Amino acid sequence: MKMTSQYLKFRLKQLLEYFSLHANTKRITVFFLTAILFTVLSFPNVWSDGGVIKVGVYDNAPIAFRNAQGKYEGLSIEVLEYIAKMEGWDLEYIHRTWSECLERLENAEIDLQVYIAYSRERAKKYDFTSETLITNWGVIYSRPGSVIETLPDLEGKRVALLKGAIHAVAFNELIRSFNINTSIVEVENNLQSLRFVHEGKVDAGVVNRIFGLFREKEFDIERTPIIFNPIEVRYAMPKGGNKELGNAIDRHLKILKEDKKSIYYLSFNKAFGLEVSTEIPDWIFWMLAIGAGVVVVVIVMTMILRHQVKIKTAELHDELMARKQAEEVLLESEERFRSIVKNTDAGYFFIDKDGFIQDVNDTWLNMYKYSSPKEVIGVHYRIIQKIEDVEKAKEFVDGIMREDSQYLTGEFSRKCKDGTIGYHTFSARPAVRSGETVGIEGFIIDTTDRKKAEEALGKSEERLIEAQQVAKFGHYIVDIKTGYWTNSAGLDDIFGTDNNYKKDVDGWLQIIHPDSREIMSNYFQNNILGQRQKFDKEYKIINIKTGQEKWVHGLGALKYDEYNNPFELFGTIQDITERKKAEEEREKLISDLQTASGRIKTLSGIIPICAKCKKIRDDKGYWNQVEVYIRDHTEAEFSHGLCPECVAEMEKEIDKME
Repeated sequence: MKMTSQYLKFRLKQLLEYFSLHANTKRITVFFLTAILFTVLSFPNVWSDGGVIKVGVYDNAPIAFRNAQGKYEGLSIEVLEYIAKMEGWDLEYIHRTWSECLERLENAEIDLQVYIAYSRERAKKYDFTSETLITNWGVIYSRPGSVIETLPDLEGKRVALLKGAIHAVAFNELIRSFNINTSIVEVENNLQSLRFVHEGKVDAGVVNRIFGLFREKEFDIERTPIIFNPIEVRYAMPKGGNKELGNAIDRHLKILKEDKKSIYYLSFNKAFGLEVSTEIPDWIFWMLAIGAGVVVVVIVMTMILRHQVKIKTAELHDELMARKQAEEVLLESEERFRSIVKNTDAGYFFIDKDGFIQDVNDTWLNMYKYSSPKEVIGVHYRIIQKIEDVEKAKEFVDGIMREDSQYLTGEFSRKCKDGTIGYHTFSARPAVRSGETVGIEGFIIDTTDRKKAEEALGKSEERLIEAQQVAKFGHYIVDIKTGYWTNSAGLDDIFGTDNNYKKDVDGWLQIIHPDSREIMSNYFQNNILGQRQKFDKEYKIINIKTGQEKWVHGLGALKYDEYNNPFELFGTIQDITERKKAEEEREKLISDLQTASGRIKTLSGIIPICAKCKKIRDDKGYWNQVEVYIRDHTEAEFSHGLCPECVAEMEKEIDKME
C-alpha cells in the first residue's frame, strides 16, 4: 500500500485536533497511539493498480498549455503534477483541440480533463471534482475603433467562437434572446480567435477572461465592456468512471488552498505575473519532520496497537475536518467573488425568493442614482420598475427561479430614485447557496445613451423616408465584390421592387428600358468600375410592378479600402419622369412656334396710302393696289368678287350705256 507524507500530514493534523478534544481523559496515550495507527493502516491509494492516467490538454494559457519545447505548463498542470507525485501516479498527456478533448472525455478515451468549466448540462455527461480550481467568465474582444460596447452593437458582425466551449454556448443563447443576427466563425482554440480579430477576418472574438488577459498584448485588439457567463473551472472525469481519482484531487486541492505558500499559490502567481516568494515553504519542513516521526510511529504502533483501531472514529473526524475545510474554502471563494463584484463596471444585484433586494454593488447604485445600499436593501424590486413593466419583471423573475433555468438575459427600463427612466441589459441566474435556490442574482449594463441614440436615429430615419417620398428619390449601396445591392424604401417605390426581388447587377439591368440596357451596362462596367468615374446618368426604366416607363437620374460614388480597391458604390436615384415630360412638351411648343413663325410675315409701322384711290406706296416709291401690297408682304391670297353695292352701281352704269 502506497503512502504519501502530504496526506499523512493532513491525517496527523486531524488527529491532533481530536487529541485536544480528549485531553482530560485517562487514556490520552491510548487515544493518540490508536489514532496514529489508524492513520497508517487506513491511508488510501486511489490509483492502486499502478496504471497510467491519461490527461486531456488543450492550449489555454496560462492555465494549461504546451510550450515551445513540448513541455506542459500552467496552473492546472502544475497542481495536477504535484498531486500525482504525492499519490505516486504516472501521467500521460493527450494534446488535442478543445472539441476533440470533450469527445475523448465523453467516450472515456481519457481519464481526466484539465481546465474545464462546470455546468449543470456538462455534469450530466461528466463527473467533476467538488473543488474549484479558479473562477472565470467570458469576454469579447474587437479591433480598435470598432465601437462595439454592447451586445446590440454585434448586429450583422462576424464573431469568432471556440467550437464546443461553454462561453460559445452561452454567447449563442445571449444573441438569440436579444434577437441579434451575427455571423459565427468557429475556431479551434482561443489564440486563433484573437488572431482572427487582429487580422480583420472577424469583427469580434469570444475568449475566457484569463486567456484574454494573458495574450491580449500580442495583438492590435481591445477588450470590450461586454462580460458574461461567470463559471467555475474544475477537473473532470468520464461519467461513472473512477470517482476516487476526483476525491483524491479534491482532498489535496483543499490542503493546497489552505497553505498560502503551497504549489497552488506559487503556480498561480507565476501564471499571472505576480511576485513569487523564494522562501522555502513551511510545509517542506513539516513534511521532513513528520516523515521522520512517521517511521518511528509506524514501527512502534505496528507492534503494539495494530488491531485496536476504531474505523468509525476516524471517519467521524474526516467528516468534521472536511466540513471545516469546505467552509473555509467557501468563505475564500465568496471573498474573491465580492472583490470581483465590487470592481466590475457592471451593476450587481441579489434578490431573494420573495422579491426583496438583499445586495447590490456601487455600480448598481450609481445607475439607479442611490447614494447608499441602505436605501434599497430590504425593498421589493417593484420600486425600481415602471408601473407598466411590473408584470413583465415578475415573469422574468419567475422564469429564472424555475428549477431547470440556468440563466436569462434581456433588456429592461428602470425607474431611478429621482424619477428619471434609464435602460439596461441584464444577465441573471438562480442564486444557489448550499445546494438550495435562495433567489436570483446577476449583472446589468447601462444602455441609456444607446437607447436615446436609437430613438433619435429612428426619428431621423422617419424624416429621411418622408423626404425621399416627397422628392421621389431613394438611395442604394452596391457591394462591388458580390454585385448585390441594398436600397431604401423610396427606391423600391421607383423600381416597383420588394424584398423578394433579386437585387444584383443583372436584376438592375432588367429594370432598365431595353433601348438603354446595353448602354447602361457598358457605362457601369467601363466608366464606373473601369475608369472609376462618378455615376451621373439619366436613363429610362420600366417599373416592375406597374410596367410604367419612367425616367430616372442616377448619382453615385465608389468607396475604396486601405489598398485603394473599390468595395462599395453608394448613391441616389431620383424619378425625373415629370421633368422629362415637361421638357418634351416645352421642346414641342418651341418647335411649333418656330414652324409658325416661319410662315407668318408681319405688317408693322406706318403704311402710306392714297386718301382717294387707296393705293399703297411701297419701299421703292411705287404705288400698288392694296391687294398687291398685302399679297407681297404676307402669306395671304385674294379672291375677287363684287359686293351688293358695287353690283347695283355697275347695273346702273350698264343701264346708262344702253
